[in-house]
Amino acid sequence: MSRTDSPRKSGVGMAWASTFKLRGKNRNVSAEMVGFDPSESYTVELQSNDITAFAVVELIALLKSHTRASISIELKPKSLSGRLMVQTMRLGKTRLDKRFKMRVSDFVLNIERQYKTGVSA
Repeated sequence: MSRTDSPRKSGVGMAWASTFKLRGKNRNVSAEMVGFDPSESYTVELQSNDITAFAVVELIALLKSHTRASISIELKPKSLSGRLMVQTMRLGKTRLDKRFKMRVSDFVLNIERQYKTGVSA
């Protein structure tokens, strides 16, 4: 993954590009921050050849040392192969939800560990 925006600033307009292999095929994805409120939420738009996705992360302050993170992703297919991919994901939604929750939990724990030790990513 690499940053593609210029000048590099924090907030709306930040952009990244990534290439990875999924099911034997190289995939190219670009991402752009389209909404940013540092203390409450941010929205990222992801684009690939077959799918457009919007990921929204909402942060809710519970206590001084506790914050709840809510993450949602909306997928919109742009082609027939994108529709097939989304339909396949719907069929395996229970398993995908479980894996997604585990990965998000690991990610949040990693951020918490970095914050407590003062290490920046």
